Amino acid sequence: MKLILCLCFLIENYFCGDAVELDTNNFKNEVLMADNIFFVMFHTTNCYYCVQMMPEFEKLATAMKSIGIFVGKVNLDQSPQLKRIYNINGVPRMLLFVPGKAPIAYDGERSAKAMGLFIIQHQLGGAQVTVLNKIEKFDNFFNESAILPRIVLFSKKSVIPPLFKQICYKYRKNVRCGMASHAHSAFKKVEERMKKISDFDDSTLNFPFMYLVNRSSSPVLSKISSSFTFESLDSWLSSLNSSKDTSDALHDKNMNLAFADLSREENQKALLNAKGTNIVMILPNHQDEPIEQQILKIKELIKENNSYQEFNYFYISSSSLSSFPQFHDAILEPSSSSQNSSSDNFNSPTAVAINFLEEKMAFWNSSLDENEKTEKRSEKSNWKDFGSFLDRLVRGEVKFEKKNLKEFSPKKDKSETGKEL
Repeated sequence: MKLILCLCFLIENYFCGDAVELDTNNFKNEVLMADNIFFVMFHTTNCYYCVQMMPEFEKLATAMKSIGIFVGKVNLDQSPQLKRIYNINGVPRMLLFVPGKAPIAYDGERSAKAMGLFIIQHQLGGAQVTVLNKIEKFDNFFNESAILPRIVLFSKKSVIPPLFKQICYKYRKNVRCGMASHAHSAFKKVEERMKKISDFDDSTLNFPFMYLVNRSSSPVLSKISSSFTFESLDSWLSSLNSSKDTSDALHDKNMNLAFADLSREENQKALLNAKGTNIVMILPNHQDEPIEQQILKIKELIKENNSYQEFNYFYISSSSLSSFPQFHDAILEPSSSSQNSSSDNFNSPTAVAINFLEEKMAFWNSSLDENEKTEKRSEKSNWKDFGSFLDRLVRGEVKFEKKNLKEFSPKKDKSETGKEL
């Protein structure tokens, strides 16, 4: 066995192992167009140090493949163009490619363990997992507008496993992921809540284990074996995504994306009672883009992505904000964000993401460049950027502001409340 292994790493192209063979022809599709991180080693045929570290690199490739992360290698003798593009002056050279970012160089120890830790540190997917360490987070996670299936990992550890991050990242548009740790103080309450959903029983299971909650199918609750691998979960979730029950539920949600008008008092009460994340659109009635046209464009954008459809959507015209004074006062309250500091911003479409359970808000305005923190007015709304805002909201990358929303409710008449003390 040792002889075979030795011969494997001495042949010219190092074909043995799980590292993906990359060259000029497939590099763009495999690496640059990938929706995931990709760790790449650039090497040459006659490089002694490349041959020396290849067993560790192949060990790394096998370990990363087991959690759904790809590792590849480029022979620069066969792909000299890539040497020029990435300015490779010495080999072996390792680069981590992250979607939308410049390659990150790795200059650490050339062991599978060290390189693996480096990759895990830059792994995507952490934002897709809701840590259910508070009962409020559990209630928000299983809110009444939940359409997509929920997968909950029960673990004795408090750190999210890389495999779970990866599978949640891959299916981020089709499922919601949560993790309940036995180390969290709210664990017992989470168990009690799970038992109310269906026949949840963890007494005969060994940690870690998973449960699927899918309200659009029967049974609602499904137990996933504790002996799971990335391949088995990938295959299982792929079949779940194509199931008729889930597709029908999403279709029904698509057909009923109601944008309730907050100038009406009954819709104000509906907003206050809505769980989960609520999106309130403040829309100006421009002559070149009437409110009806703006709502139509928003609906078309939401229908393109299943994960957008779990938010509750409301709207109010900027000229009608006075009919909902509590909301008007809350969004104009002085804060660290420049986006909600002036009513002038409502001359262009504005989105307010509100979570009442966690008492927080986030803002988007179509006329503001978030990267440069400067105002850039345009005649028509930047709905593509609104889609980016929803993407960041789904990934958990939107910066929320804490707000005191306990008193956020329609004002009552003095006859109802009695004398003020």
